[in-house]
Amino acid sequence: MRPSDEQLRAEFCAISGSPISNLRSIAENKYCLILQAERLGRPVVFKKYLSGREDLALIEYQSINLYHSIASDDPFLIDGEAFGHSASDRTVGMTFIEGQRLSDHLRSLVPRVPTGSWTGESPALPLMEKLGGILAKLRSSTRNPGSPLDPFHAEYIRYASQRLRELPFQGRLLFRHAVDEAERLIDAIGAASVIPSFCHGDFVFRNIHTDGRRVGLIDFANSQFASHPLNDMVNLWMALQNMLLPSEFKDALWTSFCRGYGEPDFGPVEEEFFFEYHRRRWLMLNFTATNPLHRLRAYRGYWGFARPYSTRGGRLFA
Repeated sequence: MRPSDEQLRAEFCAISGSPISNLRSIAENKYCLILQAERLGRPVVFKKYLSGREDLALIEYQSINLYHSIASDDPFLIDGEAFGHSASDRTVGMTFIEGQRLSDHLRSLVPRVPTGSWTGESPALPLMEKLGGILAKLRSSTRNPGSPLDPFHAEYIRYASQRLRELPFQGRLLFRHAVDEAERLIDAIGAASVIPSFCHGDFVFRNIHTDGRRVGLIDFANSQFASHPLNDMVNLWMALQNMLLPSEFKDALWTSFCRGYGEPDFGPVEEEFFFEYHRRRWLMLNFTATNPLHRLRAYRGYWGFARPYSTRGGRLFA
């Protein structure tokens, strides 16, 4: 049941430690409420989880402030900070990240980069390079050698593989061996010397804002502290491939991103696992969607950028 505005205002004032004004809803779903307000003369955002684990607000609070630790002294990053949270109320308060979604920014550049006539220059390239640098900094500051990956990774690739196998038509035709292949991937990454680290968890263009030459991250609701940079990298790569942009522009964007990250500190075992993790997740979400256009998109992806890793003929991040 949705709390009343009076209840929310009381919770948010307690978290912020100061009065708030102009409270208004900006997003609501069955999982959380997201509201904007004014605090100390500045716009802020409050997120209240309605379901899920009780530590979600704490994890998001810690994740935002981890990002703040690298963004606060970088003039090319849009800074963000969490100023309070309540575990009992499942609520976190944070500063408002200004700017335009990077997905909208990239689409706005399409008329200037038509296929076959692009000059190889774009204001988006340094933004992508900066994004790669963000992941590299998060990786270096949160590496945890000797610790295991969060078991959620194995659980989810099993789940997605089973859902694909159970599809009434596509399952028999395209995903007959998906469950067995998932177990092979889980065994392989379990036997590898994987060093876990932080990941944003939903590192896609709608959760990246740009303001001129700066970029900033929002929505740390799915972040994990025992994950891997490939979790974010593959997620972003698949989001980029799904966008209707000129292919040479997408290639240049990705090259810039990889240049920003630097030398890969992972091998083909990790790359295959996280590629299949996100490939299966993306295909599952689109093949099971009620919108027929999403199902058509799934077929397009399956025979294109979302084909099996073993058939790609080369690594993405070599």
